[in-house]
Amino acid sequence: MSDFRGRVLKALSWTAGGKVASQVISMGFGIALARMLTPDDFGLIAMMMVFTGFAGLLMDVGLGSAL
Repeated sequence: MSDFRGRVLKALSWTAGGKVASQVISMGFGIALARMLTPDDFGLIAMMMVFTGFAGLLMDVGLGSAL
């Protein structure tokens, strides 16, 4: 039973680490884009990122496999 618990904790830590790394990279790209683009252009990119975020959320929920 302790082997199973260790494997579960290891899997959870890898999953959490992957999510944190993804968020850090995404924030880094956002900061880099904010520095390079004009405010109007960055606003358009930010609106597009909201819609792609929702698409990713629906994909994570399993809508793709349900369809």
